[in-house]
Amino acid sequence: LADRRRERENFKPEPFWMLRAVFANDKGTWTGLWTKKKENRFHSEEEAVQVQASIENQIGKVASVKKQKKKQPPPPLYSLTDLQQDANKQFAFSAQATLDIAQSLYEQKKCLSYPRTDAKVLGSQNADMAKKLVEQLSQNYSELFAGVEKKLIAASNKRVFDDDKLTDHHALIPLAPLPASAGDQESKLYDLVIRRFAAAFHPDFEFEQTDIVTEVKKQDFQTKGRVILKPGWQALYKNEAREEEDSEAGNLPPL
Repeated sequence: LADRRRERENFKPEPFWMLRAVFANDKGTWTGLWTKKKENRFHSEEEAVQVQASIENQIGKVASVKKQKKKQPPPPLYSLTDLQQDANKQFAFSAQATLDIAQSLYEQKKCLSYPRTDAKVLGSQNADMAKKLVEQLSQNYSELFAGVEKKLIAASNKRVFDDDKLTDHHALIPLAPLPASAGDQESKLYDLVIRRFAAAFHPDFEFEQTDIVTEVKKQDFQTKGRVILKPGWQALYKNEAREEEDSEAGNLPPL
């Protein structure tokens, strides 16, 4: 611990430069990030300027195109810690504020389960309860539950119902619709929980990952993009910025 503390204290940020290039063919355009041996930063401005000058207005060629179909399962149900992290990230709620709001939704509004839990799963005995909750909540939040696959609301779905990972209390889930008397902060926190609960019973997010390397004057530029095949659970989060996409391109042209 002392060594890590000294490393943080002695750390000095160093400037770096990155170089992007825009390429085009008769089908469209794409952007690539300069890459060399998995490194994508220049540590001197002079080097970055030299590379830029050497490739400007030059003709590039597509060196490689790799496509791979992938699946991403829904995120786990909320533990208190995970809920606090997301509430801070999205709404700037402090950890204590999130706990207080969740406690109010549990005790006063009676629409949220016991919040002080570190579990991210339900028990196998909770499968019937989950089915009833989905049916009940679908009446008020049809847009969230329209894509639910009922076969996933079963004890055999170990990603959600796992006795081995269950602690004293199951994961945070909605127990009833949000009362009209709820405040703005309560509404925001409840939305996080019910959205995560609904997502748990949606199919996987399926997409095609595309990695392109474009070469110009022996300089490589990497482009990463993906094409959505089946939105699955991510349909519930389509309005959020997905930082993890880390994409240099939107819709890639045929290559």
